[in-house]
Amino acid sequence: MTEHRVGKIDWRQGRIFCRSALLLLFCAALSMPLSAPAQEKPAVPRIASLTIVSTQPQEEDPATIWFDDFDGAGKQYSEESGPPLDSRTKFGDFGQSLRCDYPKDSQGEGNRKVFFGDSPVPPIARVGEKFDEIYWRLYVKHQDGWTGGGPAKLSRATSIVSGGWLQAMISHVWSSGESLTLDPASGVEGDRVVTTTYNDFANLHWLGNQPVTETKVSSTDESGWFVCVEARARLNTPGLKDGVNQLWIDGKLESERTGLDWRGSYTAYGINAVFLEAYWNNRSPVSESRWYDNFIISTQPIGTVVCPRNPKIYKSLYRGLESQAAWEVEIAMDRQGQRVVWRSKPVTNGDSILVDGTNGTFVGRLAGKNQLAPGSKHYFRVRQQSTAGVWSDWSRWHQEFLTEGQADPTSLGCDYDSNGRANVIDVIGLLLHQRRHPGEAGGDYDGDGKADLMDVTALLADILQDRCGIDYGGLAASSGLEAAGALEGLSPADRAWLEETIAKLPLPEDQARLLEQALKSPSGTPGLPEQFSLSQNTPNPFNPQTAIKYSLPASAGGQYVTLRIYDLRNRLVRTLVDGERPAGTYTVFWDGTDNDERPVANGVYLYRLQAGDFSQMRKMVILR
Repeated sequence: MTEHRVGKIDWRQGRIFCRSALLLLFCAALSMPLSAPAQEKPAVPRIASLTIVSTQPQEEDPATIWFDDFDGAGKQYSEESGPPLDSRTKFGDFGQSLRCDYPKDSQGEGNRKVFFGDSPVPPIARVGEKFDEIYWRLYVKHQDGWTGGGPAKLSRATSIVSGGWLQAMISHVWSSGESLTLDPASGVEGDRVVTTTYNDFANLHWLGNQPVTETKVSSTDESGWFVCVEARARLNTPGLKDGVNQLWIDGKLESERTGLDWRGSYTAYGINAVFLEAYWNNRSPVSESRWYDNFIISTQPIGTVVCPRNPKIYKSLYRGLESQAAWEVEIAMDRQGQRVVWRSKPVTNGDSILVDGTNGTFVGRLAGKNQLAPGSKHYFRVRQQSTAGVWSDWSRWHQEFLTEGQADPTSLGCDYDSNGRANVIDVIGLLLHQRRHPGEAGGDYDGDGKADLMDVTALLADILQDRCGIDYGGLAASSGLEAAGALEGLSPADRAWLEETIAKLPLPEDQARLLEQALKSPSGTPGLPEQFSLSQNTPNPFNPQTAIKYSLPASAGGQYVTLRIYDLRNRLVRTLVDGERPAGTYTVFWDGTDNDERPVANGVYLYRLQAGDFSQMRKMVILR
């Protein structure tokens, strides 16, 4: 009994103890502080604009049909309406812009019309000329916090064929939701114009409005910065369906229509008018504004603005909780950010900063420099911090711009041995530097803070794709052989290490072979060919890159060589080689882009080698 009672008492006491322990745990949990909710990140900023050189190259370019930066008193247009030019909002740090206002429930106000060439409506530029192909560009900024999607109308190029504004074709650049799209239309059947009035939509033949742009230009996320919008319209050859309509956003081709029949066999008038528009069919849901600046019409690709090598940059306004504490910006020489060349210090005062060695650090190929490379494209990414200490995400790389001046290998950092040429010997030199000085900043070509094999592949890519300036002899193993002596003093250990390392590089076989050929040749020089030749490109068809091999014989001595790519209408697409070349066998790589690094359309292209009296042409096919 006693023993039983003791056991019973022990069981109850254990239950009481368990309950007490649970109570203590519960109380302890109640007394613990609740974890703070995650802080909301600020909105991702953009670089709104930057300073540009006072005279843009298109102002004096004979290809230019119309140039208007909206500065000064303003140019006289064929037709114009809307608010006066705005000096408070503009691209860069001086001048004005064209403002388009959208009071709530209105369809907007602000437009400009330019008639030119052979327009029957009195033209104001290039009077009497006929244009079958034009490019036109403008920078567009939507008010910070813009809402409601895109106003329907932005711009159009058209062929006016009568004083009553009948139209043979229209290249519309319109909104599609928050994106932009092309909506080309023909007003011709056979050789006859069938429109009976301006904007005769019922009698137009619509040629397709898809796909739209990836960049949502009229979204809240993309508001607050000037976006470069460039379009191209090329009329079809009479009787054929080979017309083109293209749209670039921030220097990137984002929408395209090919195989268009703009005008049948009609040839009386060309493209002769471009309009800037503000019309919003469905009316604005709130009162807001957008701005246009740096408007150009040309017969040649235009591209982005040209800026000084130490530009001042302006960030978009802060959006998010609290207020802005700081922001940071980086600059790269490629759209993917693989070759960073400048990093700012945290900016704690204002929304602008000068790109120099005081406000940041030049890195990668520009380490030790005090300016950006001349004649080169650059891109930004930026982030901002709230006073609560929370950073936004980094923006994508954007706001493409071109620095003033002439590109050269030394300023771009490609000429690793400083002999005035950029070639495969420089790539081998970079490898040797990394071997002998591991981790040293001089081996960090791409600016990512690490000296590794990715720097080697980045340098080789720049040389092979002609991103090193006016003389990039290293397109072949035998190019720039004045530098070949650099390989003669290699120790057996260095040569063995190079062979092993080259084999590890993530390169296509043909590119790896260039390095191997230069390394294995006793003097760095392969045997010289006995005759001129231009080989068939490989692979063919290709995507995204192809190799073109050509030879210059020893008997010819030094030759001035051009290797150019043309479309089937014999129009220049890309110049791959243009300069003196010594005898040797060369391999040139083409990545399927034109002279402005814009992807070309699928199809057949011609490539022609000219070396002294020797000339040869072959065909190749790009098929994406």
